[in-house]
Amino acid sequence: MVAARVARRRIGAAIAVCSGLVLMRPAGGWAQPLVAPPLTVIDAVARALREYPSIGVAEAGRVQARAGLREAETAQLPRVNVRATATRYQKETIVSPIHGFTPGATPPFDETLLQTALDGSYMLFDAGGRDARLAGARLSADAAATAVEGVRHLVAARVVSSYARILTEREVLEAHDRRIAALAAQRTRVQRLLDGPSPGYDIPG
Repeated sequence: MVAARVARRRIGAAIAVCSGLVLMRPAGGWAQPLVAPPLTVIDAVARALREYPSIGVAEAGRVQARAGLREAETAQLPRVNVRATATRYQKETIVSPIHGFTPGATPPFDETLLQTALDGSYMLFDAGGRDARLAGARLSADAAATAVEGVRHLVAARVVSSYARILTEREVLEAHDRRIAALAAQRTRVQRLLDGPSPGYDIPG
């Protein structure tokens, strides 16, 4: 009896661990109490790989590493800057360059002044710093991708281990239940023998 109770407690703990790995409650909750349907080990692993938080964190790290790689790659391209400004005055002012002071060369006046600027730059030599940053970004992206796969394998291994432990504990519990049933039946037979024959029953000589 004690062994059966211990087995039941161990099975309950194992089910709690596996449920935490493969079941995620929606934010809105359920109208009815949750009844977990039977899961195959393949379904349990697939659900954990979709919903386990550490996998999402690793995926975010991979996205960040890829963004860093793209930024390092674009650093090798020429840089072009475009600027534009608009200024509004209360009175009209000069809005174009003055090319002379003759009567026909009077510049136009306006209350709005628009200005634009365009410049570009390109680094021809930086002593290998740009290539080193690009190589580092590539290694970081590769490491992040490897980390994602490692977390996925770890989660899958934990789910499979919990699933196998639950099956093992269930078989142990069933074996204890059969043993207890057999002992109860044997006790009933022995008790009948100890109580003696029932009235009206003759023991053969």
